[in-house]
Amino acid sequence: MLSTEFCGFALTSPFLLASGPATRDAGHIVRGLEAGWAGAVTKTISLEPSSGIRLSPRFANVCGGFLNLELLSDRGLDAWLADLEEIKRSFPDRLLVASIAAPAYKLGDWKMMSEACARAGADALELNLSCPHGISSNDMGITIGQSPELTREVTGAVCEAADVPVMVKLGSNVGDVATVAAVAERAGAASVSAINTVPGLGEIDIENLMIAPSIDGLTSTGGLSGAPVKPIALRVVADVRKATSLEVSGIGGIMTWQDACEFILVGARTVQVCTGVMLKGFGLIDDLKRGLADYMVRKRLAGLRAVEGRLLESIVTYGELRMTRSAPRIRTDLCRRDDLCYISCRDAGGNAISLGPDRYPIVDVDKCLGCSLCMQVCPSPGCITMEEIGGEAAGDLPGGDLRENEREHYGSGD
Repeated sequence: MLSTEFCGFALTSPFLLASGPATRDAGHIVRGLEAGWAGAVTKTISLEPSSGIRLSPRFANVCGGFLNLELLSDRGLDAWLADLEEIKRSFPDRLLVASIAAPAYKLGDWKMMSEACARAGADALELNLSCPHGISSNDMGITIGQSPELTREVTGAVCEAADVPVMVKLGSNVGDVATVAAVAERAGAASVSAINTVPGLGEIDIENLMIAPSIDGLTSTGGLSGAPVKPIALRVVADVRKATSLEVSGIGGIMTWQDACEFILVGARTVQVCTGVMLKGFGLIDDLKRGLADYMVRKRLAGLRAVEGRLLESIVTYGELRMTRSAPRIRTDLCRRDDLCYISCRDAGGNAISLGPDRYPIVDVDKCLGCSLCMQVCPSPGCITMEEIGGEAAGDLPGGDLRENEREHYGSGD
């Protein structure tokens, strides 16, 4: 039921380990595959070991995710070639992707690494064109991914040299990520993985005047991952799928099977997990597979292709959205009378909600902007719903003639 195919490789499920701390060497990857992951992407390999991984401390908790200063693998190509052979020998049926990186101007290094990794057993290559910190000053990472021309040159060189599928890893901090993805497709890429971490700063300690992670009282821009980046990642996956015919591997904030399902619904063929494993361990795979399988049974879906991209047609340009007029309906039996809807509407909405003698909110439909702010701040599930009361053009909102029964229906607090 969860089986799928990605870059021509048969997978038992769509769940892959993403390039990162949990795939830093053969030992970690083997344990992950033993736990049940369908495949893994290595920590990014460069010709020479990276020294950036030795920063300590290099992680900080941020809004349920991580801000990290970690860079590429601290193990060079030769060590990784031995690891690739070991992993593939132990798990010939699992997808093994080698993540590689080099400066844009060293196309020879890109070619040499891609050929070597493929010979050692990599089933596919992931080109890291999106690392947002630390290496961009060396014409690596996001420096390449932000340039359609450099993306074309690097992707084309690797596709010419390697006899395995090539996946381009893109970030969100690109002017038009769909254009870059289309360039990669024309250069020969088989797929895109999206997204890499998002550049940011860690949490600030206002009492001690420090920013985490702090090294000798100093910090730097790092890569933000986990739950905070999921909405951005979903948007990029959808943009790439709508603009290209590339297969997409979704990354960013996948902690639960529901998160994974969201990525598949907007077009991802597979999903990669990094921060989720850092927080919950390799055993997370059991919850992911069980939850997604149960969902598919409940929805009577025959396979993942019935889920993939189902919501893409729901994503349109702003101008294609129909102008509507709606107002909140408030169920008094669920209302906690905490005044949150009243306060938010008064101070940031249309000032359309008043409080009755019993402190139940009452909606003045004529003043209501239909923004749904009241519903968003309400802590009681199902208490407030937005119901359409007309289809006026934008120029007619929020006024217009309303039938008297509409005033009573929405203004009574029933």
